[in-house]
Amino acid sequence: MRSNEVLLGALLEHFSADHSAWVDLGLDIGASALCRLMDRLGGTKTHVPTLESFVAQLTREMRDQDIRARFNGLNYDELSSEYGIGPRHIRRIVHGAEKK
Repeated sequence: MRSNEVLLGALLEHFSADHSAWVDLGLDIGASALCRLMDRLGGTKTHVPTLESFVAQLTREMRDQDIRARFNGLNYDELSSEYGIGPRHIRRIVHGAEKK
């Protein structure tokens, strides 16, 4: 454990009654994980998605990968029906025009 992690761990315990978002997060995930998070994102403006939107994004990406894998060049309508999206959307997914 790095000296910053040890110090941060002690500080988190000391300020545990403070209940700031960062102290609470540090107590939840641990000093080591909080240090890595701060090393990676510290000083940046970062959007943290909601759990619901993050899961939805990953689910869409899995769906799109499955569609690309199953696409045979002729089955736009079949995939459209199976996935509940329009044939035009299937075309955008398989031909790389899917908005990111």
